[in-house]
Amino acid sequence: MKAVILAAGEGNRMRPLTYTRPKVMLPIANKPILEHLLIEAEKAGIREFIFIVGYHDEQIRNYFGNGDKWGVSVNYCTQRKQLGTADALRMVEDLVDGSFLMMNGDIIVNQKDIRNLTSGKNSTMSLFEVEDTEDLGLVEISKDKVVRIYEKVGKPPSNLANAGVYLFTPDIFAAISQTPTSPRGEYEITDSLQLMIDQGNHVSYQKIDYWLDTSYPWDLLLANESRAQFVSGRVPL
Repeated sequence: MKAVILAAGEGNRMRPLTYTRPKVMLPIANKPILEHLLIEAEKAGIREFIFIVGYHDEQIRNYFGNGDKWGVSVNYCTQRKQLGTADALRMVEDLVDGSFLMMNGDIIVNQKDIRNLTSGKNSTMSLFEVEDTEDLGLVEISKDKVVRIYEKVGKPPSNLANAGVYLFTPDIFAAISQTPTSPRGEYEITDSLQLMIDQGNHVSYQKIDYWLDTSYPWDLLLANESRAQFVSGRVPL
C-alpha cells in the first residue's frame, strides 16, 4: 500500500519559524516532523511514499532523496499553488492503484494505528479524542460510520478530532471531481468526504491512541518533550 503525504504548505501559524523552511521540516527530538511520520509508517509496513511538496520543496527533496536511507521509495509531486488538500490529492490519481493512505505531513502518529488503518475496506478517517476542541476539525459519528464533519465550529457536537490520517479507496477521486471550493477558496478533502457521506457512501472511522499535532511555535516545546519520551521508550508506542 502506498502512502501519500501532504507536505506542500508553509504553515502560516508557525511563523516566523517557517519563513525559511516548510512546517514539516521543523525539528522535534532532533528529526524533522516529516521524518518521524515516515519512520512510523515504514515500521507499519509502508514501503512506497509520494510526497506532495511545494513551499521550499528543495529542502524536503534534498533531505529525503529517493528514500534509500530509510529503506523505502519516495517520489514527489509539486503543488506550486496551494489550493487545498483535495486539490493536492487530485494530482496523484494516476500514481496510486487501489486503496492508499493519505497523511498530513505536519503530524505524527504511531505505527500501530497506521497498521490498523491499512486493514480497512472502506474509506476511513482516523479520529483522536481531545479535551480542547478549539481550532480543530471535529467529526460526528453514528455506530460504525462518520455522519458529519465540522470545521472549527463554536459549539462542537463531539470531542473527536480529525487526526489527518486517512485510508482512501479509489472512490475518493470521483468525490474530489465534484467538490466545490470552500469559503477559504480551497478544495478541502473533508468536503469531498462529506460529499461521499451525503451521497450514501459508507465512510468508516478509527480511533487512534497517539497523535502529535503542532499548530503554533510554542506547541513545539511540548511536542519535543512528548516525542522524546516515546523515542526513549519511557512511553510505549
